[in-house]
Amino acid sequence: MALTCPDCGGVLSEVKGMPLRFRCQVGHAHTSRTLLQRQEAQVDEAMRVALRIIEERAELVSRMSRDASQVGRTATAEMYSRRASEYHGYADQLRQAVLHSMGQPSALGVDTGTGKLEALGQK
Repeated sequence: MALTCPDCGGVLSEVKGMPLRFRCQVGHAHTSRTLLQRQEAQVDEAMRVALRIIEERAELVSRMSRDASQVGRTATAEMYSRRASEYHGYADQLRQAVLHSMGQPSALGVDTGTGKLEALGQK
């Protein structure tokens, strides 16, 4: 499997010699250690973004459920309610993965009352 340059998205080639190093066709160069650090940061950011989007989706379908319920569309309200529950479950699983991968919850801005990440995607 090819490795991807974190700077430009190009394919990385292994540079002969020690320590283990990589270079893309544009010329970006990374040691294995810096490449690993950059990949970890990208994964962490992608997980935070995914969590925010899933939580927003759960909130949206919850509101759609309430709206449908208010106008008497019970079947639609129930469908949206089930989706909201499903999305909340996905968000909980992803939140646990984010917390596990990033370390101590207190360093992440976690609301200890709800367990939710605060200011997702903000550094």
